[in-house]
Amino acid sequence: MPVTIPPALLAQRALGDDWGRWLDRLPRLAVDLLDEWRLTLVGAPRHGFCSLVLPVAGAAGTPGALKIAFDAEWARGLTFDEAHERFVPVAKSA
Repeated sequence: MPVTIPPALLAQRALGDDWGRWLDRLPRLAVDLLDEWRLTLVGAPRHGFCSLVLPVAGAAGTPGALKIAFDAEWARGLTFDEAHERFVPVAKSA
């Protein structure tokens, strides 16, 4: 299922090339994350100043939101725990 980026978020392209590259990747990234974490899009995409927010449901129907931020450095150490339907830190290997 394709993800539509809200026009007001697309307008952030005017903030520079980094924004443009992120916005170009964003629809595919959103679909990949939905697939990887087995989330179902259940409503219209929303946004903040620097993020896309998708209303979702987990495999068991648990409601939630998938937020994909422009500066997602903080999220790189998270993974989705299917059993508990939540994000948890990735275990560091020794």
